Amino acid sequence: MAAREPYGQQTPRLREETIGISWSGRKRCYDNILVERLWRTLKYEEVCLHAYNDGWEAEVNLARFLWRYCHVRPHSSLGGKTPQEVYTETEPCSSRPELTMSGTRTVQ
Repeated sequence: MAAREPYGQQTPRLREETIGISWSGRKRCYDNILVERLWRTLKYEEVCLHAYNDGWEAEVNLARFLWRYCHVRPHSSLGGKTPQEVYTETEPCSSRPELTMSGTRTVQ
């Protein structure tokens, strides 16, 4: 496993690759709000409702829940679309127009 670059040395590399950096200011939760909402939903709609017998059963049930959450369940915040529908829309990425959100092109 390659050694991780020190924190201060990552920014120039990102700039070289013309990758936009998204950081909220100190004490701002906006970067995490979507993930926190996902974990809350997972906790209250799956984990707290089931008593898993072992780690394998928990892993299988969590994978099923997350698949349904992303591929079947419409989200009001996405205009009634599923996250998968939104992710696979083939709009060009504004910071790197040669890439699309569908992930159909390999990035090297």
